Amino acid sequence: MKDGACRMTKHDDYRRQTEEDLESVPPMSTTQKVIIAIAAIGVAVGIAYFVLS
Repeated sequence: MKDGACRMTKHDDYRRQTEEDLESVPPMSTTQKVIIAIAAIGVAVGIAYFVLS
């Protein structure tokens, strides 16, 4: 039972640290959003071409 409590504490510490790390990530810039959108369109066109050919 003691090990389970210890593991839960480690899990909680990891989760807390992860949440803090996520909060410190700056929001994406417009340029990054545009690049991701263009890449997504390119992937979609490539898949459509492959499926329809």
